[in-house]
Amino acid sequence: FFYGVGLLIYIRWLQQQGMFDFNYRYYHSVYMLVVVFLIISILLLIWEIIKKKTTADEKLLALVLLLLIGITPLGSNNHLYPNLNFLFLLAPFTFSKLYEWIAPLFEKREVQVLDSLRVLVLVFVAVLTFQTAFFGLSFVFNEGYTGEKRDANIENSVIMNGMTTTLEKGKDIQELQNYLKSNELFGQNVLLHGNIPGISYLFEMPSVISNPWSDLPSFPTALFIKEMQDIKEGTLVIVRKSLGDWLVDKPIENQELTQSYQTNQKKIVLKEFIEERNYVPVFENAGFMVLQEDSR
Repeated sequence: FFYGVGLLIYIRWLQQQGMFDFNYRYYHSVYMLVVVFLIISILLLIWEIIKKKTTADEKLLALVLLLLIGITPLGSNNHLYPNLNFLFLLAPFTFSKLYEWIAPLFEKREVQVLDSLRVLVLVFVAVLTFQTAFFGLSFVFNEGYTGEKRDANIENSVIMNGMTTTLEKGKDIQELQNYLKSNELFGQNVLLHGNIPGISYLFEMPSVISNPWSDLPSFPTALFIKEMQDIKEGTLVIVRKSLGDWLVDKPIENQELTQSYQTNQKKIVLKEFIEERNYVPVFENAGFMVLQEDSR
């Protein structure tokens, strides 16, 4: 009984230390736990490589996995997330090695010195499994992080049929879809900016530059500038509303956001493009702004 109470206190302590929370709509519910799991995996891989009893095939597998951990994040601006996505290869190895080490707990024998540590590791794996399971059931990228209900549907869309989103975002997307459809703009080439790459897919609008998510730091500024210079006349531009306000010199209450735009080379180049080509807003709502060249 007391051992069980101690384990519950241990789990509660992990939560208080910021290892996880119960908001399964955001990364923090699992991020720190998975990072610890990644560290454990790296230590086990190194141990397998240097251990004398390890077979040649096991050493090769451990070395390959260790190399993949090292090279997977290269060129990415997503920190450890590429390695976390790679766990579908790494986790089976780690779980198999942990099981070999924890297995003595389930045998009838005398208590050993390492049994307490084995129990702690077992509880950690149980908490990790529980958290990741609920995270997998609840998480949607960039959607309802703070707990907003995702119960809004987009009408008259084949691609978004069956999808749900927050009421506010659903309203913005529905209005944008209605505008694009009523003006027969579906399928037209588009320049997107403001972290809205999904617009290209949702409305079947090919991006005029090679990366519809051109905001990403991993998309080189020099390449962005070069491709912007090759954009043909008549190209539609869709941006986030706040960015659109800055592009057309409307006042923005958030000064920090304004300063971030003013110091971002891609945003500066986009603003120059908008001004040189004489783009004007033709549609805007709380979430998006659509701009077209003024033909007058």
